[in-house]
Amino acid sequence: KEYRRQRQMCIRDRWLEYVSHHACRPFLDLAWERAMVKRFGGRSNPGVEELAEKRLGRELPFLNARLGESPFLAGQNATLADVALYPFVKLSGEAGIDLTTVAPNLHAWRERVRQG
Repeated sequence: KEYRRQRQMCIRDRWLEYVSHHACRPFLDLAWERAMVKRFGGRSNPGVEELAEKRLGRELPFLNARLGESPFLAGQNATLADVALYPFVKLSGEAGIDLTTVAPNLHAWRERVRQG
C-alpha cells in the first residue's frame, strides 16, 4: 500500500513539473499576444507569438494523447497537476485555439476539471 502511494506521488510530481515547465507558458503567451494586449494596451511581440505557437505544436499533441489514455494527467483522479494546468488551458479561447478540433481529449479534460 505504501509503495503504491509513493509511486502515485512520483507520477503526480512528474506531471506537475511538466505542467509548470512546459505546458503553461505557451497558453499564457498566446492569450496575451492575441487578446490581452488589445484589452490592456500593451505592445505586441510577434516573436513571442511564433515561439508559443511552436511550443503548443509540441505540447498539445502530447497532452491530448495522455488525456486519451486516462481521465486526468496522473491517472484516474485529479491532482495538483490538473489544477495547475487548468487556468492556462482555460485561456485557449483567448489564445485562438479551438480545442474541440485540435485537442479533443484536452477539451474533454477541461470540461471534467471545470465541473469539479
